[in-house]
Amino acid sequence: MASRNAYDNYFGRFNYDFKAKYLLEFLFRYDGSQIFPQGKRYGFFPGISGAWRLSEENFVRNALPFVNSLKLRASYGELGNDRVGAFQYLQFFGFGGNYVFGNTVAPGLTTGVLPNPNITWERAKKTDIGLEATLWNGKLGVDLTLWQQKRRDILINRNLAIPSTMGFPGVPPENFGKVNSQGLELILSHRNSFGPLKYDISGNVAYSVSKVIELDEVPPAEAYQNYTGTPIGSSLYYKADGVFNTQEELDNYPHHANSQVGDIKVVDLNKDGVIDSKDQYRFEYTATPRYVFGLNTNFQFKNFDLNIFFQGQTGVYNYDGTAAALGNTDFSNASVWRATDRWTESNPNGTKPRADAWQPGNTTFFLFDATFIRLKTIELGYNLPSAILERTKALKNVRLFASAFNLATWSKEIKWADPELNGNFLVWPPQRIINFGISVNF
Repeated sequence: MASRNAYDNYFGRFNYDFKAKYLLEFLFRYDGSQIFPQGKRYGFFPGISGAWRLSEENFVRNALPFVNSLKLRASYGELGNDRVGAFQYLQFFGFGGNYVFGNTVAPGLTTGVLPNPNITWERAKKTDIGLEATLWNGKLGVDLTLWQQKRRDILINRNLAIPSTMGFPGVPPENFGKVNSQGLELILSHRNSFGPLKYDISGNVAYSVSKVIELDEVPPAEAYQNYTGTPIGSSLYYKADGVFNTQEELDNYPHHANSQVGDIKVVDLNKDGVIDSKDQYRFEYTATPRYVFGLNTNFQFKNFDLNIFFQGQTGVYNYDGTAAALGNTDFSNASVWRATDRWTESNPNGTKPRADAWQPGNTTFFLFDATFIRLKTIELGYNLPSAILERTKALKNVRLFASAFNLATWSKEIKWADPELNGNFLVWPPQRIINFGISVNF
């Protein structure tokens, strides 16, 4: 008997190559999932890709002799997702709600979530075009990809409450969400040598951004609170404008009834003179970086070799609620960063909120730009000369090396925690590791 997670999958592929110039591939998946009802279980997910190797054309060879390799490519493909609870199309019952008849307790039955007989595959449709080139015998390499992805029939629950009089505790996932994503990936490389010095350098950058197209969203009080039209994961924040440094400033500025001198000053976005949930706005950046980048370098000089790798990100913000909490009067759970230049009676011009400061909710005061560049790895090695190894008559290679991981990080705002982690002040940062070693081959 089939298990609750049984699948029935079929695959196919067709490749065509004409004179190593024109490449074509067609493939498909035909997936069946036991999770969906009959008539909705199977999904057809095709894919097609093609490439044109221009460097194999005579007109390119004659006109551009410095081109070693040049290829244009494009592809389109679809994938399916069935990651929801099994058998959402069936009505479930559970024991509960017992009744007493006389002196006898009769077991009762309760209904589960409302079934969805039309539930089926979620689809992701991705298109990309690209260019690959090697020029001047490797002195310049380029790999560029532009892509777009459209997710349709996303399996999500509607933001809807069912009256208990209907007898159902909730609604099932449905195929109605829509999200678009797009981006690019670029890799540039350079390889060369000068006498005994050989080196290669490779840099990469990737950009991606998403946009919610359709969602079962309750109409917000203000248009600037809409989730639709913003990136996945965007959140609501109160916009901070410093702190209340004086009682006069507090009295002459819209504020919440609980606000005191030294608390965060919140902007009255809708200009109604009241600080409430209507003053929250949807921040356009999320904890997912829009840009990630890296730089890898390799150098070889005679018997020495050196590898250095940098990585980084930008277009990303992390909210650190723990940083706010670590500014309490309980000094056993305080931090130097939070206490430095905070408002006190003796420091009325402080730029940080007072101890135990009140805020109506998450504010941009503790929303930080998580841009950083990190020296991720560095390794220096030395291979013993072959003349020395030959004297031993046993050793083929001996390499001495020193390496380090997470050696240094340059961060734009987050100095007290790891900016790469979407966590908080108390998340354990990556360890800095320094190694010394020797590698011996006999």
